[in-house]
Amino acid sequence: MYKRNIRFFVVPLLISSCFSSSYGWNDQNSFAQSLITGICVVGAAVGAAAVVDWCFSETDDQLISRFDRECCDADSQYKDLMGYVEKSYGIYAFPVDSVTLFRNYSEVTLYELATAVINSGTSLYTYRSNVMAVKKTLQSSMNILRKRIYTLERKNCSPDELRRLQSMRSLFRNAEKLIYHIVFFAGYLEHHKSYCNLYDTVTTVRNNYAHCFAIIEQELYPEINLKNSIVYAIGGRYPFITFVKTIKSDISHLRSNINSLAYNYETGRRYATITLNQLMWMKDVVMADARYAQECFQREQERLQQLQLQLMEAQARAEFDRVNALCEQNRLLRQRNYLEKQKIGNKSSGCDVTVVVNI
Repeated sequence: MYKRNIRFFVVPLLISSCFSSSYGWNDQNSFAQSLITGICVVGAAVGAAAVVDWCFSETDDQLISRFDRECCDADSQYKDLMGYVEKSYGIYAFPVDSVTLFRNYSEVTLYELATAVINSGTSLYTYRSNVMAVKKTLQSSMNILRKRIYTLERKNCSPDELRRLQSMRSLFRNAEKLIYHIVFFAGYLEHHKSYCNLYDTVTTVRNNYAHCFAIIEQELYPEINLKNSIVYAIGGRYPFITFVKTIKSDISHLRSNINSLAYNYETGRRYATITLNQLMWMKDVVMADARYAQECFQREQERLQQLQLQLMEAQARAEFDRVNALCEQNRLLRQRNYLEKQKIGNKSSGCDVTVVVNI
């Protein structure tokens, strides 16, 4: 970047230096001296730009080291799952027709991949975002490496530069193979992101309501035990209202994810629908309890009382403002009376004049 911009800095500086003399074009000695001065200044600017470029640009060895480290990290982090997905498709060489392959998906492969990611402690959304970021980083570094190789191939290289060129070519070949795998894997995750989003949501819901699911799936009297567990777990003044408000939001989010599925995903859709129905059953059980109705009544009474209190406070503020306005009006009237008395006293000295103001 510095080398491309140096021309825009040098040319105006050279022109400015050449024309800065007050002697004009007729004085050849002055012009020569000005020209030499300008060249010296330009040389200093070019040298400064070279120093800046040297200080802030990445050397070939640094690029090789960084890019090799990025490739090793990506390979070690995603190699297992990438290999699992490619094996499920029977891919042993690249390039491939990714779009066609993605349509012929195996839901078992998706489930196993999603389970492995979740068990590692990472959400599928975060995992997919990380893969996309790694793909962009590797492609960006690959483009830089390609330009460096192109530059070295077109110059008379020293032995050290030939060694670097050989290392760059070897790294380029290895990185190109890895990027094929990363690009395919990132495309696979992106193509099935609706399944990943649904898997994340179902996992989160089942974790958040684990005790409730355990009750309705194992207990002999699920309704009673469910309501008692809610009172114990949430506590506070309105445990049922709090539970219903939260579960309604989760139901809406889960239903949206089910409706947003890009493909059938028969097993995943069925399991998510079962989970959705269980959540709706929990909500209906709680809302049918008399304690929920009592909580709603009490909270409504509190809301009305709060509105009444706010109304009274507003009326008090209005009355306070009215009294302040009357006091200010009386103050202005007294001031006017005082000024009128002074004015009359100045005009008719010795005469007593009384001004009466009705308030």
